[in-house]
Amino acid sequence: GVANQSQADDLEINAGDDIVSLQILYLLEDAPVAMLHATIPAISKYANGLPLPSFSGLMVFVKEISGKSISHSLTTLKATGADEDTAGMLQISPHHPLLSLHELYLSDQGNPIFTSTLQILTEKIDLQILRNSDQSSNQVVIW
Repeated sequence: GVANQSQADDLEINAGDDIVSLQILYLLEDAPVAMLHATIPAISKYANGLPLPSFSGLMVFVKEISGKSISHSLTTLKATGADEDTAGMLQISPHHPLLSLHELYLSDQGNPIFTSTLQILTEKIDLQILRNSDQSSNQVVIW
């Protein structure tokens, strides 16, 4: 696909630049519990029709698609309601309460690499955040 103006602004690219839009549905006992939407600027070989690589994990996939390495992210947590598309994927009613984690992933130099939004049904899973005091390897773990 191509970036709209909002995506372009977030990623510091031009509207109309090639992107890969990724959706991942997380299941627990065959029932949907979370949905990830990611937007990744694509390097020219994928923009020119080369098939996308197989998915072997989000960070590996992003590096392959964008040609860039991620060093850190900025995360915004907020309560939201499901839009029509997310409600359909999560098999819930529109406006159902969700916990939304919006992340902007950055390079060592602070340049945007990709964005993602993870929407979680909080009544079905717990969110635990592991933080090291030196912040060397913080991570979010979802159960």
